[in-house]
Amino acid sequence: MISAYPISEWMMIPYRQVGELTAAKTHFNETLSKSRVIIENAFGLLKQRFRQLVRLDFHSVDTMAKFVISCCVLHNLCIYAKDPFDETLIELERDEFGDLIGQEEPDDLK
Repeated sequence: MISAYPISEWMMIPYRQVGELTAAKTHFNETLSKSRVIIENAFGLLKQRFRQLVRLDFHSVDTMAKFVISCCVLHNLCIYAKDPFDETLIELERDEFGDLIGQEEPDDLK
C-alpha cells in the first residue's frame, strides 16, 4: 500500500507493514493511530460548533489557517465559559465508501 503522504519534517506516517515490524515500530504505529483518532474527534467537535469549517471557501491557505486557529481559540473560550454544547449531536463523517472516519484503526496499521 502506498501512503497518501510521504514522510517529512512536519508529517508523521506509520511504518508500512511489509514484513515483521519491530516491537518499537509496532508501538509507534499504535500510538500514532490513537493520536490520530483523538485529533479527528477534536476536528469533529470544532466542525460541529463552527459549521463553516465543514466547507471552507477561502482562496488563501494562510486565510484558512487563520480561520481554523480562530475557531480553536473561540472553542477553548466556550469551554472555559462552560458554554453548553451537546456533543451527542455530532454528525459522524463517512468516507467515500460509507465507512465511519476516525472510529477504528486504519487498515494499514492492522
